[in-house]
Amino acid sequence: MEIEEIPDNCFEHYYFNKYVHSEPENQCKIFRHLDGAARVYLQDNNFTRKTSKLPDKKSYKKIKLWKIDTSFVVKA
Repeated sequence: MEIEEIPDNCFEHYYFNKYVHSEPENQCKIFRHLDGAARVYLQDNNFTRKTSKLPDKKSYKKIKLWKIDTSFVVKA
């Protein structure tokens, strides 16, 4: 699973997008990996990112904010 928030706000020619990524362990609700990051896009590339699907376009930089590498269950 990948989720990326694409805001309209620019900070000095950079866009900071929140990004979450997870990897399932099997077909159940068990995951083995989850991380959060900030993806940085240059102002010129932000329109291209808005019109593309994940993970087609790479960001200028990716700043890892946190990571969990252990099996865990997601309950709804």
